[in-house]
Amino acid sequence: MFNKLSSSVGVKIIGLYLCTIGVYYNIVSSLWRFILTMIIFGIATVIFNMPYNLSFFVLLIGIGFALTETLFIRYMGYTWNYRRPDIVHIPYWLVPLWATTIVLVTEASNRFRELFA
Repeated sequence: MFNKLSSSVGVKIIGLYLCTIGVYYNIVSSLWRFILTMIIFGIATVIFNMPYNLSFFVLLIGIGFALTETLFIRYMGYTWNYRRPDIVHIPYWLVPLWATTIVLVTEASNRFRELFA
């Protein structure tokens, strides 16, 4: 049931996920979190052979997701907030974090589809 392609992709997904968790566990600076998350996003797009235009589109979706969080934080009561927001009530590292999440979830979904199709 598990072929070599799916298991190696699974290892890549888990590795990128753990790297992301490691960055946010060990790094406090918003700037360094932003830089390292952008690097992880770049690595993810290369590892999964994502075309540049699609990578840019995913980054735009990440901006949209982050702006949606801004709307929730600012205009809806009893939601969450960030301890150290940088711009419009959110940290700027949130954009590449959302973009990386989109890549990882999409790839995981594709692998599950392959396994159970």
